[in-house]
Amino acid sequence: MKTVGQTSKRKRLLQSVLLLSTIIIPSFSHSYPSPPLSSNNSSSSSLTHDAFNPNKRLSLNFNDIKTRQLLQIIAQFTGLNFVVSDKVKGSMSIHLTNIPWQQALNVILKSQGLGQRQVGEVILVAPITALATQDIQELKIKEQVAELAPLQNRIIQLRYSKAEDVKKLLTDSGPLLSKRGQISIDTRTNSIWVRDTAKQLGQVIPLIKKLDFPVKQVLIEARIIRIERPYEREFGMRLGLTMPNHFSGTLSGANQVAQGITPELVNPISDRLNFNVPASSIFGATAGSVGLAVAHIGGSSVLDLELSALEGEGRIELVSSPRLITSSQHPAYIQTGEEIPYQEATSSGATAISFKDAVLSLKVTPQITPDKRVILELKVTNNRAGNPVTLESGGQAIPIVTEEEESRVILNNHQTVVLGGVYTQDKRKLITRIPFLGKIPLVGRLFSHETKRNNRVELMIFLTPHIVFKPSDLK
Repeated sequence: MKTVGQTSKRKRLLQSVLLLSTIIIPSFSHSYPSPPLSSNNSSSSSLTHDAFNPNKRLSLNFNDIKTRQLLQIIAQFTGLNFVVSDKVKGSMSIHLTNIPWQQALNVILKSQGLGQRQVGEVILVAPITALATQDIQELKIKEQVAELAPLQNRIIQLRYSKAEDVKKLLTDSGPLLSKRGQISIDTRTNSIWVRDTAKQLGQVIPLIKKLDFPVKQVLIEARIIRIERPYEREFGMRLGLTMPNHFSGTLSGANQVAQGITPELVNPISDRLNFNVPASSIFGATAGSVGLAVAHIGGSSVLDLELSALEGEGRIELVSSPRLITSSQHPAYIQTGEEIPYQEATSSGATAISFKDAVLSLKVTPQITPDKRVILELKVTNNRAGNPVTLESGGQAIPIVTEEEESRVILNNHQTVVLGGVYTQDKRKLITRIPFLGKIPLVGRLFSHETKRNNRVELMIFLTPHIVFKPSDLK
């Protein structure tokens, strides 16, 4: 038999269930028709599985529905966790047919001036102004916490980069440090000293280490030769190129040189030769003028053999063969010439000897491309002495005529570029005489011979870049 206590306990339990049903059921029972949901919405498990699928489609058709209720319907459809601010109010009429739920949510929020923030697996919905105010408050709190955070010191010694350059890069690129952060350099040890919070140091120090890497180097092998005019054409033919009076970009004579050679052993003529700058005098002068011409030649081994053979025959004169090494995008200089003495008057009225440079200089700036080629920026300057000028004070001044030419070429590694068109006038007077007899006045001319030479000499510069991948490449 059931006791009286058990009967009263069941009555109280039944009353509690009825009371709870009167609270819960009205919240989902409203006068608006139910939205036509997809057939996939048959169970809560399938909703949870497709929760973050933005392409899941739904249809909504409501008149004058409250925004909070509409958000609740979307939450039920997706199975996501929504937290709606108490400031979300208002109602709307909506008619959407078979569109992605993410697009529907964005349209609803935008029409009501609302925004969303995803915090983990929860979507927070609130007015945009409230979210912006909250973001500003959080940012202020972070700044206040950062101002109270202790400062730490770090010293990074650089191995390849200059500390001054790295500091400039860090300070010019924007506020990488906090308001209390500082950065200084020690030129003696090439070190950077950074003082800031632990959070900022964790961002700046890895960046400094990434910037400190070795720059590839380029070994530039130069050969400077002098060649007189009668041998210019022969010299060009022996190298596989001809030098017409005016370079116009067309080539002739090179194919005859390549005849009888196995095609596999010689590069195509278009690859070996590529004139791209006219070799006419930029000032119209003939003596000491610069008319830069650029040509591509293959490797440097055959070139060395040809130059050695021509020098042995007396056809050319090898002036110098310097070897320069520089980093990528850093200039290297080659200079040859003389200092010309001249007299100048001093403030006391006396005369003094001064010197001016009359040199031929070449500035080469290499740049290594990602495909292991080399871009050479070339600047040739030819400073020569002009005619002396007599000053009112009685001294003489020698003007320096400056002529410049610039060019930019792209070469393969170990390929040679030749710079021509730098001309000087070689004027000589040679006297050969019989000893003693040739010095006798009047009669001495019978025992001597005078020869005058007036030849045009061209100075040619051969440049061969070699990318240094390992120390053995410097040999």
